[in-house]
Amino acid sequence: MCEHYASCTKDYLQAKIITTENKKSYITYKPLGIIFGIMPWNFPFWQVFRFAVPTLMAGNVVIIKHAENCIGSSLAIKKLFNAAGFPEYIYNNLIIDHDKAADIIKDPRIAGVSLTGSERAGSIVGANAAQHIKKAVLEMGGNDPYIILADADLEFAAQACLTSRLNNTGQVCIAAKRFIVPTSTPNHISI
Repeated sequence: MCEHYASCTKDYLQAKIITTENKKSYITYKPLGIIFGIMPWNFPFWQVFRFAVPTLMAGNVVIIKHAENCIGSSLAIKKLFNAAGFPEYIYNNLIIDHDKAADIIKDPRIAGVSLTGSERAGSIVGANAAQHIKKAVLEMGGNDPYIILADADLEFAAQACLTSRLNNTGQVCIAAKRFIVPTSTPNHISI
């Protein structure tokens, strides 16, 4: 992922001319400033990197509030950014309780907030961001269905359902949580 953004960010951020009734119209991308990321405990490296890397490549500064049980991961990631040659304060960790996040969001130096977490956490963070007119990206727990069609290989489908649901001990927001099996499926099984 880091290599992808290192090679593609210039193209992603290239200004785009668009056709309108005006003489010249275009879309341009500019850094926002300091972006506050609130990260979950599951996949503690991946969650941070998938937020921080494109955010940094777009010219922003990142402040991370990692889950309270991921402080070691958070500190290790900071060391990785430092070892990669990033300026010292481009990537920062805040070791705070989640109830302090509202104070960070309202700080006038914070330009936006990104949360990966529960719907409850997302509604609280989204409300705080809106109250202070801050940009917000909220990736909250999903409820993805697994649909098994009548012509499915049931053994394969059952294994895929099991793997999806129990991945990372079931702590994956995109894990299949609902299974839809038409009654016309041969050897119909209730899941």
